[in-house]
Amino acid sequence: MIRTRKGVTSAQIIDGCLKAKETGFALSLTAVLGLGGEERSIEHARATARAFSAIDPDYIAMLSLMLVKDTPLVEAAARNDFVLPGPEAILRELREIIAETDVTGAVFWTTHASNCLALEGSPPDDQEAMPAALDGILAMGSSAPPQPESLSGL
Repeated sequence: MIRTRKGVTSAQIIDGCLKAKETGFALSLTAVLGLGGEERSIEHARATARAFSAIDPDYIAMLSLMLVKDTPLVEAAARNDFVLPGPEAILRELREIIAETDVTGAVFWTTHASNCLALEGSPPDDQEAMPAALDGILAMGSSAPPQPESLSGL
């Protein structure tokens, strides 16, 4: 198993973001789906949701991890020390983040080309609708139409 080295702790990220909010900055946060790998996907989702909830940002965006050649993560994947979650696992991770995030009105979206599903909403107004939409897609299983990678432009 490999752990990502971000260079800061979650507590440091939260502290820095709260200081920025105190000075009046609008905060836009981005998290990377799949960064915990298959093994730690839900753990990563819950930690991400805790951080989002503590910060209460104005905007939340999600990207999906894409492995780039000649990086430590690709090397770890080649050794099977890191397994990139598949689309269904990514959607479960996304669902967990949305369901567990408690914010006062952030705009939340997954419209980046790296994601297999474009989703937009504003918790708490859409706090139930977004996970329900994901539940519907997950219930379809492999018959759910993923976004073809060729359309992502990446």
